[in-house]
Amino acid sequence: MRNTATLYRLTCLAFCTTALLLTSCKKGQNIGLENQDELYVETVDTVKVKASTYLLDSLPTSNTGVILLGQTVDQNFGKLFASSYLQMIPPALKPNSIPKGATFNSFTLVLKYNKYYSGDTLTQQNLSVHRLTADMVLRKIPGPVENEEVPLYATVETLYNTSTFKHEANSFGNLDLMVKPLSPDSVVIPLNENLGKEFLDLMAKNDSRFTSEAEFLKYFKGIVFKTTRANAITGFQAAAVKMYVNYNYTNSEGFAKKDKVIFSTKSINYQFNHFDTDRSQTKLKALNHTNKELSSTLTNQQLFVQAGTGLVTKLQFPTLVHFLNETKKVVNKVELLIETKPTYYSVFKAPPSLLLFIANSANVPKNILQGNYKEGDQIATFEPGNDAGSTGKYRFLLTQYASELKKGNYKNTSLMLSSPKDLLLSSVNRALLSTSEKAPSIKLVITYTKY
Repeated sequence: MRNTATLYRLTCLAFCTTALLLTSCKKGQNIGLENQDELYVETVDTVKVKASTYLLDSLPTSNTGVILLGQTVDQNFGKLFASSYLQMIPPALKPNSIPKGATFNSFTLVLKYNKYYSGDTLTQQNLSVHRLTADMVLRKIPGPVENEEVPLYATVETLYNTSTFKHEANSFGNLDLMVKPLSPDSVVIPLNENLGKEFLDLMAKNDSRFTSEAEFLKYFKGIVFKTTRANAITGFQAAAVKMYVNYNYTNSEGFAKKDKVIFSTKSINYQFNHFDTDRSQTKLKALNHTNKELSSTLTNQQLFVQAGTGLVTKLQFPTLVHFLNETKKVVNKVELLIETKPTYYSVFKAPPSLLLFIANSANVPKNILQGNYKEGDQIATFEPGNDAGSTGKYRFLLTQYASELKKGNYKNTSLMLSSPKDLLLSSVNRALLSTSEKAPSIKLVITYTKY
């Protein structure tokens, strides 16, 4: 120890239950270490974390390459229905590609799994295919003239999770199935034979609607997939969707032959996922695109994150700057610790990773929290808990972010806990968090040296 003064290293664990200050301050504990200065550890209530569940504006769900289909019902998140739209185009047919005398065999649509799912896949579900009656049109990104804030994930003309296009009420394809999302098998949906015969007849006549992509899209504007009776949402590969018109014919040598015309996805730019929700029986019933934010005090100290629908947890630290500016104190580390219950036996697994958006005063995500004094986005990987009582965890280092706050940067901003950007737009990953002292929660852990 120095003769002029006794130097104490003090490590402060500031555990702040979200949106509430701790009601008590634990006394410090002296810890003696051989041949080292004495360490002094205490828990204080001087740093507050304010939290709420926030509903982001419409998310761009086109151009992800992922089809999401199904529905889930859950007491916390309510009902979620996923449908998907896309356009199909014919191959580049040459004149007289269909042999004379060809007869219709079958009309089918094939989907391939992408190994993603959320929910209970042991429940049988029904897939239906409906024909669009309206043209699919991409929405332009607002510019300065519109004076509308644009989030960082909206960069090109796109279609959104709230977009819809008119379609026929009656389906032209149906299939009851048990989904097998991890299987290499394909899902084959039988389609309406009359429509298949119409396709074959027009192709045999060299109709311009089947030799011109633009003309075909005027005739057959696209399709939408819908589901019923499911309790899972399953992912499929958008680029791998195929529609087959199968036919029989007799070749020039008199032998019976079979062939097919294969229709493919036009472009993943024109494929998007639409979500409908019903939260009327949950703690989120007051949340909508008009009332976008609910404090944890209004949801029984629960917080919600759900990709696809745009649910994020909004975090602010109103007293952090004051804490950082206290004299005789040097902050060494600031860590945001987010705990959740283990999900080993739940049909809804914890997200494999989360990130933090930095949102402006209008609650529009404009940046992603970067690595702590490192380049690249900071991604928190899920640390599983166990049955012995250990909670699952996500950890973020906020040391650099706290330093910028102290300098006066990031004024009037907030952090938004979310799935990573790609999964935010192409999955329905979800997390249920709590701010209750009796349950896993959100904690701000600050380590500093006092002199």
